[in-house]
Amino acid sequence: LAVLTAGSGAAAESRGRVAVVQGGDESRLVVIHPDGSGARTLVRREFGLQSPAWRPDGRALAFVSSRGGGPGIYVVNDDGTGLRPLLVTNRGARDPAFSPDGRRIAYLGSRGLFVARADGSERRRLTRALLEDSEPTWSPDGTRIAFVRETQDMRVYLCVAAVRTTRIRRLTRTTEWAASPAWAPNGKSIAFVRMPVNSDVGRLAIMRPGRPRTAEPGASP
Repeated sequence: LAVLTAGSGAAAESRGRVAVVQGGDESRLVVIHPDGSGARTLVRREFGLQSPAWRPDGRALAFVSSRGGGPGIYVVNDDGTGLRPLLVTNRGARDPAFSPDGRRIAYLGSRGLFVARADGSERRRLTRALLEDSEPTWSPDGTRIAFVRETQDMRVYLCVAAVRTTRIRRLTRTTEWAASPAWAPNGKSIAFVRMPVNSDVGRLAIMRPGRPRTAEPGASP
């Protein structure tokens, strides 16, 4: 359940702790144990706070905030110290996801997904979307990223991109929408939510990703 809710932008889990966003327009970021004990507020009264993502070592989290006007990605230590900007641009940055080794971070930027070093440096485009790519999720070996692509004809597909070559494979081809991708630990399959168009009721599906085979126009290796 925690894996699927992480994609909603409201919660993320690491080392027996769950990071959750509480509140409305001005929210706070809280870390808590699954049994409800040990609640600690890391960020207070933040506008547009969403999408908490643990660094793999469990010592820090990335999150999205609109404190600078548009959405940007910030990092805070797991004890609430060291709050700092990570990826803040005039075009916005959302949906942070650390690579399994913690050395890189994927995120949604201007019309596509980007990959940067974990300190925010060496940013490069991974995909170029006509409408929007979102929900980046790293494969266990860090070579591929599953994501959801929304097209101009209101279709929402599950896709996989190769991090090194930027080649893309579209996995779903039906009119049903795809959401919340999560890799199996061995990297051989992806679980995701499949739902009818304009519905908030879906079902769990599993698919083998294969290897990306189509070069993404405009992306750089």
